[in-house]
Amino acid sequence: MNKLVEAINKGCLLVGLLGGTTSMIILIVIIGLVKECVGPKEDPMDVSNMKQRECYDRQYLIDSTRVGFELVWYTTNTVTPKRLKEIQSRQPIRKAQKQLLQEAPGHFNHDFFHTDIYDFARYARQFDVDPDVRLVNLFVYGMALEQQYLQPNPNLPDGCTEYNTSTQQGILYLEENDIYRHILSIAKEKKIKLIYVKEGDVLKIGGIKISIIHPENKLMINNPMNNNSIVCKVEYNSFSMLLTGDIEMEDEELILRKNINLKADVLKVAHHGSKTSTTGEFLKAINPKVALIGVGKNNNFGHPSNEVIQRLKENGTRIYRTDENGEISITVNKKGRIIKIQRCIT
Repeated sequence: MNKLVEAINKGCLLVGLLGGTTSMIILIVIIGLVKECVGPKEDPMDVSNMKQRECYDRQYLIDSTRVGFELVWYTTNTVTPKRLKEIQSRQPIRKAQKQLLQEAPGHFNHDFFHTDIYDFARYARQFDVDPDVRLVNLFVYGMALEQQYLQPNPNLPDGCTEYNTSTQQGILYLEENDIYRHILSIAKEKKIKLIYVKEGDVLKIGGIKISIIHPENKLMINNPMNNNSIVCKVEYNSFSMLLTGDIEMEDEELILRKNINLKADVLKVAHHGSKTSTTGEFLKAINPKVALIGVGKNNNFGHPSNEVIQRLKENGTRIYRTDENGEISITVNKKGRIIKIQRCIT
């Protein structure tokens, strides 16, 4: 660093002596030196202006009647061709895809004609084992199934009723946000009140206070399905619990910068205990006595990660996991003290 400062000092002297174009060239060289010495170290594989979300793979899953689904995976973020090639070489992704293609027919009794596309989407998404790749599009496949879906669908009042054979436009398919829209339509149908919340909102239900910490008005662009999860702090007298949805490190860092009081007795661990969340700094700010991890038994994602479990143990936090303990019930008294933690459903 001393050499860098010396070089900059010399450069400044030369600027004064030479002036004009020569001075500009020297300034550019100095800026390059600064970037090289103190700039962020980016992986060479990610250094490129040619970045876009790339199609990772496309697969067809068809039953004996020649109907089924077309599945399309994309990278979660914009990537360079080199990074795409590296992602495509990751064996756990290929292994999970192979497992999906092998197990899905049996799961749906080898009858895709009577398999609802929403049910298939929910099943298929559990095989997204890498945060860099997501199942983005799901098309129905086969003329008989296409015609079935081209009929008016009471669950999709704005669904398609036409089909262009050359472009496939009009064929019913799901994007990753469609299930969310489907839930909204059900809420509307059943006249369930929807409350859209954002950072700073406070809800009060009896003696319970729910403070919304995230998201902001400006939603996150990177991996929006996870990073725009609602983060809220639930308080009842002296009891407090932090619910973190599926947020990742990016959100945790954003929340920490706001100097909000995150301390809580209970932490609902983010993203099923994934290694993409629950950083040491975030955990230190919460300092929970109890951690709850919602995770499926023998899941394909490897959740919860060993790193997160180790951090919780080092913090002295008691850990409850739904794959080992079943559904968890926490009982507090009127003062807000935890008096019982037990299995609710096994």
